[in-house]
Amino acid sequence: MKTIILIWFFLNLNLFGTEFVIDDLSNTDLKLIISKCVPNDTIRILKGYTKTAGIFINIPLTIIGQNHPVIEGNNKDHILKIRSDSVTIKGLLLKNSGKSYVQDRTAIRIDSSDYCRIENNIIDNCMFGIYSTASGYLDVSNNQFSGNAKSESGSGNGIHLWYCTDVTLHKNTITKHRDGIYLEFVKQISITDNFSHGNARYGLHFMFSHKAEYLRNKFSNNGSGVAVMYTKEVLMKDNIFEKSVGSSSYGLLLKEISDSKILNNKFESNTTGIYIEGGGRNLIKNNILRKNAWALRIYSSSSGNTFTRNMLIGNSFDVTTNSTFNPNEFVENYWDKYNGYDVNRDGIGDVPYHPVRLFAYLVEKDPPLIILLHSFFVYVLEIAENLMPSIVPDSIIDSAPLMKADYDKV
Repeated sequence: MKTIILIWFFLNLNLFGTEFVIDDLSNTDLKLIISKCVPNDTIRILKGYTKTAGIFINIPLTIIGQNHPVIEGNNKDHILKIRSDSVTIKGLLLKNSGKSYVQDRTAIRIDSSDYCRIENNIIDNCMFGIYSTASGYLDVSNNQFSGNAKSESGSGNGIHLWYCTDVTLHKNTITKHRDGIYLEFVKQISITDNFSHGNARYGLHFMFSHKAEYLRNKFSNNGSGVAVMYTKEVLMKDNIFEKSVGSSSYGLLLKEISDSKILNNKFESNTTGIYIEGGGRNLIKNNILRKNAWALRIYSSSSGNTFTRNMLIGNSFDVTTNSTFNPNEFVENYWDKYNGYDVNRDGIGDVPYHPVRLFAYLVEKDPPLIILLHSFFVYVLEIAENLMPSIVPDSIIDSAPLMKADYDKV
């Protein structure tokens, strides 16, 4: 029995590894130290600066920096390359990976590796911040990403995930990349409390990434806030989408998305609050759409979506569509342009509300007409609309509009 215990002890002697302390990174060959490590070792860096790239990690390893010691890629290559399970990178400042349209140069590249943790790092002026492929159980939390995007074509993404599963992205700040976060073929992902702003294309862009939740994130001043494409079973709740302004800018773009829930979000000061094309059986509930040019743009290819208990306040156009037929349900929303009455005082308007105005419908057919938005011509159109309501789509109707908004939520 004692022999068995002794053998077990030696087999597990390095279960928690050895800690190597680097007093000053400036006087150290980091690659050499990593090459001498064995699985489960820890490297603790107290301070310093080094110019090096192509640091390869192929064993379970923890690297911890204090006060963010600097590793500069010198514009040559990926800075850190991970091809091992159970790697932790914490507390470093990684900068200047350089640009390449062949290599997709990255601060941290993770390939076919599970249970990696990237936390409390600063990643500056790297084409891609984190690029992970075919990996699982990845945790990326409390990092700061700042790129140098001048255009979509000449920049990379802050966090880029491809064919990953069981991922947590929490409390990251991402700016000046092409997309703040890009996901493709990702399953079981939780994105919470992140701030993605000032990115050239999207704050968050995901395709074919099912069974996901996006909670309490803020998307501000991006080319567009969030694009969700070819995806199902998504929960987007308590997020803020604001200040995405441009001819093709959206707070939230939904394309071929189904069986999802868009709940308790705020859409403010966007060219378009929510744009929906294709897909169906989505629930859009308890959202605030305020001061957008278009609150809702719903194409006729969308069907079976339910809009309820949303508040639409101060938008130039509440709803627009591209067809006279639009098979979606609107019920118990608040429309600030509704001027109906409530005789029995149950909080529900007694007269249905048609949110698609004639001018909005015409602009959707011929966009240059938007220049006439505040003209006398529009005033005449509104009179004609009251006389001939059949001109506008009558399939979009809120049969039970709310009389009052909950302004405490605005």
